Amino acid sequence: MKIDNEIDFSNTSFYKLIDVGNFEKLEKFGNYYLIRPEPQAIWQRKKSNEEWKNLAHAHYIRNEQKTSYRNSESNANGGWKFYKKTPNAI
Repeated sequence: MKIDNEIDFSNTSFYKLIDVGNFEKLEKFGNYYLIRPEPQAIWQRKKSNEEWKNLAHAHYIRNEQKTSYRNSESNANGGWKFYKKTPNAI
């Protein structure tokens, strides 16, 4: 049974992890690229910051970025910065 507004994840090409590092991840959802926080990504990115921003449609930026995986305190507040046109669902 399919519910209205439900996303079909059976197509494996819908999601792809592009790169991860510096406490963030670059992901592809369908045709959209998003940069989101990833507190366990303590290593350096493989792609440059410029490559990330050129690909990304939007970037979720925390008010206070995590700087250490050992710091359990996390400020979840933040917001999206849009680089390209995206659907209203984000």
